[in-house]
Amino acid sequence: MEDSLQYVISRHNDKLNRRYTPLYNWMNFYHCIEAESEFLKQNKYKLKELYFELFDNANISEELRDLIIISYFNSDNSIEDDVLSRINSYIEQRYFQRMLGILRTSGTNKSVEHLTDLLKEKKFDMDDTKSILLAIYEISDREKIKRKVRKDFEKYLIENRLDTLSRYDLFSR
Repeated sequence: MEDSLQYVISRHNDKLNRRYTPLYNWMNFYHCIEAESEFLKQNKYKLKELYFELFDNANISEELRDLIIISYFNSDNSIEDDVLSRINSYIEQRYFQRMLGILRTSGTNKSVEHLTDLLKEKKFDMDDTKSILLAIYEISDREKIKRKVRKDFEKYLIENRLDTLSRYDLFSR
């Protein structure tokens, strides 16, 4: 399985290199990465440790890292701990929004607690704050949240005068 992953990564990198070479621009169809993306999605649980090892490697291209993290959208909550353990490290990077997207579909009480603590500890601009709040609301809509976790979140909203920010305001950003 690991050999297959190495092959997929190698093919993806070859396609990326050819895509940016003007000589090969006419061959855009060849550079379609759907097969590689599908492989990553199908094996995201079996090769989770390897995926995150590759994702954490800053020497790998941004496109490949993005492809790896995108494969976890609409996952179950088995991926939650892996995302939560990394999300603080990627706050200033574009992967932060991707990780929030993953938590929207695979987060539980742990995610709500972690994101609320993150809002308390770090000062975010309004766009990032809205993204985090939207993720928390979507987790709450999808998952039954413990009463204590919900109360702590509501208390945070009131203390920071964010309770007047309606869901409509979050969706219309």
